[in-house]
Amino acid sequence: MHGMLSALNIFFWVLHSAVIVLNLFGWAFRRLRVFNLALLSGTLAFWMYSGIALGFFGYCPLTDWHWDVLRRLGHTDLPNSFIKALLDGATGLDWDPFTVDVITGVSFSLAFLLSIFVNVRDWRRGVRPWKQDLRAFLYLLPLMAGLIRAIQLRWVCDDAFISFRYAAHAARGLGLVFNAGERVEGMTNLFWTVLLIPFAAFDMDLVLASQAMGIICFAVLLGVIYVLRDKTSTMAPLFLPALALHYHMLVFATSGLETMAFTLAVTTALLLETKPTKRFPGRLYVSAFALGIACGLRPDGFVFFVIVAIFRLLPLPGSPRALLLRLASLSPAILMGLAILIFRITYYGALVPNTFYSRSASEAYPSQGLVYVLWYFASYWFCALCLLGSALALFNNWRRAQPIPRRAALLLVACLVWSTYVIWVGGDFMFGRFLVPITPILFVSGEWALRQFDSGRRLTARPAGAVIVAALSMVAVLARYDPYRGRDLPLLDNIAEENRIYTPERVARLERVARDLGPVVRQSGVRLGFVGAQAALIYYLRPDFALEAESGLTDRTVARQEVSERGRVAHEKQAPLEYLQERRVHILLRPQTPDSPLGDLPCVTIQGLIGTFPVITNEADVLGPLLDSGKFRRCAGPP
Repeated sequence: MHGMLSALNIFFWVLHSAVIVLNLFGWAFRRLRVFNLALLSGTLAFWMYSGIALGFFGYCPLTDWHWDVLRRLGHTDLPNSFIKALLDGATGLDWDPFTVDVITGVSFSLAFLLSIFVNVRDWRRGVRPWKQDLRAFLYLLPLMAGLIRAIQLRWVCDDAFISFRYAAHAARGLGLVFNAGERVEGMTNLFWTVLLIPFAAFDMDLVLASQAMGIICFAVLLGVIYVLRDKTSTMAPLFLPALALHYHMLVFATSGLETMAFTLAVTTALLLETKPTKRFPGRLYVSAFALGIACGLRPDGFVFFVIVAIFRLLPLPGSPRALLLRLASLSPAILMGLAILIFRITYYGALVPNTFYSRSASEAYPSQGLVYVLWYFASYWFCALCLLGSALALFNNWRRAQPIPRRAALLLVACLVWSTYVIWVGGDFMFGRFLVPITPILFVSGEWALRQFDSGRRLTARPAGAVIVAALSMVAVLARYDPYRGRDLPLLDNIAEENRIYTPERVARLERVARDLGPVVRQSGVRLGFVGAQAALIYYLRPDFALEAESGLTDRTVARQEVSERGRVAHEKQAPLEYLQERRVHILLRPQTPDSPLGDLPCVTIQGLIGTFPVITNEADVLGPLLDSGKFRRCAGPP
């Protein structure tokens, strides 16, 4: 972990220094002038944002993340700005913070004025980089703002720590398992977990690694949409800046899960599917490869594979050879899917992950799924407009007997089929997570619909009109309805805004508690039960055995229980007391309450944790060392 943090420290020193140099001197180079003005404008925007939202002027997200790395490396007395640290290090002096702020303000103001001057001068002289770089200026500010905001919103959800434990065990030679010797696929994101194994092998921080990979996937996603855009207009894609500011795209750019990687794979596959073969040779094979990756990241990637396969095979070709060629173009996805199935059957002894049973995915739950989808589209009404506009534009083409573009039809069908699937399975317990994968193609579809309705190209093909459209789309996305605003607990209709629950501060506190308790926990050999909210604690405690007791993620017996009445998705299957005792679970890390279904059990308090925790199996040789440590204490029961 120390090596990774040291590398990140060097990376931030280089990156931040480069940003400062570009801000101060980029105006001097003609090819960089528009970029320089955009970078300066973005810097000023964040400084102003911090003054309004945070109560102090001059917030820099790069400094925020850099200082977070330095704190993990043990540094405590950090200056209030990166520039002060730079000046202190370069001169060996302890610069006064106010003096540094004055130098920064004056230098920035001069650079900003010079950048405006040289850009306006070039324009008047007929040297018009704006004509060629207007897209860069239009996109750069919101794209940079989106990436920086995603970094600022970084978090990691409880389920991610399940995958982290699998990766850590694989790195230590125990296999891709949650508990040594028990081959149960308790994570849904097989490929994502495998990607984490090298980081775990080098003892790197999996939280930081997963967040960094998610941010990279988000940045690549924006690039893919730009490269694979509709080339009918020089100003396309108009909705890309709005997508870069979509709050839940930014939230799930991190989270520790595979969501953004899955979104990238699906979007790449769908957009490549209809690109010209001459411009993108081998596009069908690359698209199929992306679909195979999607299936490895999440089993429900198979839904998109079926959509693309039908789209590719229909209408059926007239000759068997042509049909074989089309089938061959699907071979990357088919081969990867078969390899995944063979691995699951031979290693885990099952066709599907254990999470399929813990979520009761085979049982339709449309009432909850419909609520889930409706809340998302109520919050992001702009996405609903994109979906409706795309459907109306296609209907209009059909009504006028005009050709229906295959690209638009594919994207609309993919959105509708996926939304139907999400409704069928009951959605998810995290707001928006299951609809983030189709959000980029919703934006692409919506922009196509706008161009169809603007048939005279009076708006979307003109620079001024394009700027207006892009600006309005950004306003529409930012003006979303937040159903959780004003709620102490961000939970609504069994759907949670988990990034407001599992904050970095909470995870850091659990890590500190676990580091303190870990040695005695591992020495005693205590077997722990836990609920999803304690997954981070289990990951950092590293007990020899742990059982997820709220849905059976890591246990086949609990996961396969029948549910008489549906509730919150993936939180419906409590492990019975008798089964916990059968598995020799000693302590259940779920605070005991007077109405607990486990009944009246002896309890313990645990240093650093709130509440009392039931003792399930009372074995003196295991509990003795815990009690002797003074960090576990017996108590009568729940308050």
